[in-house]
Amino acid sequence: MKGTVGIVDFHAATNYGSALLAYALQRVVSDMGYDCSIINYQPQKQVDGYRLPILVSRHPVKRWIESLCWLPYNKQMKRKVDKFKSFAHDYMRLTPYCCDPSKINEECGTFDYYIAGGDQIWNTGCFEFEWYYYLDFVRNGKKIAYAPSMGPNGRKTIPAHLAERVRREVKTYQAVAVRDSGTAAFFDSNLPVVLDPTMLLDVEEWNKLAGDSPLIKGEYVFYYDPFDHEVGKNAAREYAVEHGYRIVSSNIYMIFQKDTRTFDYRLDAGPLEFLNFVKYAKYCIGRSFHLCVFSLLFRKEFQMADGLIDARNRELAESLWGDVERLSKAGDNDMIVSATDYTAEVETRFRDLRESSLLFLNKALNS
Repeated sequence: MKGTVGIVDFHAATNYGSALLAYALQRVVSDMGYDCSIINYQPQKQVDGYRLPILVSRHPVKRWIESLCWLPYNKQMKRKVDKFKSFAHDYMRLTPYCCDPSKINEECGTFDYYIAGGDQIWNTGCFEFEWYYYLDFVRNGKKIAYAPSMGPNGRKTIPAHLAERVRREVKTYQAVAVRDSGTAAFFDSNLPVVLDPTMLLDVEEWNKLAGDSPLIKGEYVFYYDPFDHEVGKNAAREYAVEHGYRIVSSNIYMIFQKDTRTFDYRLDAGPLEFLNFVKYAKYCIGRSFHLCVFSLLFRKEFQMADGLIDARNRELAESLWGDVERLSKAGDNDMIVSATDYTAEVETRFRDLRESSLLFLNKALNS
């Protein structure tokens, strides 16, 4: 082995993108010949934030009513959480668990290299944010940032009173590459922008995890938006009616807004089921960066509601297609990708981006 690597990310979140990118980055680093583990620290804020049922109302009475509305779905949601835990157990190499930030080094161990890896871990506005995600606990060892993000609004996410500390923490890194130009723009230097960790794995790896047969029988549209915005749901309804497909969804955010007449909810879907739903869908619609990513990886036809005004989705599309206005076939802000958009030129651009991203990671670990 070339050395030990500890990865910091949102691996324990009940979130498809977070779990799948954690697996991907660890897999890639391990394949490079390193003894790689995910540091199994989980902030109490994250534990509380994903506690079932998910209640979004602020008023006590509304929260009580909300909890009652969730009752028919509690068993499904519990199965989803269990599937996320099983995925972590089966596909991630984790250190011992720790929930005390002062004991991370003691309980999780120390490493030759530390990677702040992917997702919005540098978004100080995330409900589970802690300075841990900037690797402030590291005393020895090389610090590397691979594709962390400050979120959809990039540098605007960081409030003025935290900006100095963010810069001070990142100055202690030996190698830094971020997921988007909005995050890079926060810093004075021209940081490289690299692909999300999920895009480093060959699609055949994702095909294996997704399975050889569809879990949903018949033709369907797969809809996913972690926050269930109406614009995405309306786009799914319109497409399904026009083409005669059913709509499958693995998520409800606001229980008051569930639509069981139109949506076939599969709320017990874990990371593997999510991959399967995307792989075998006739069409994917939503407002999710990782739905966009996996639709691209599986070469699906898909629609990102308001995708052209989501900086993350737009920048990813620009890196592959250049002029993304050509993807606005409806003449609005939706990003629509059809089978004919996957040209040889796009395949070449994707291959080049993947190679350059892997090269950065390899050099960061070897220099």
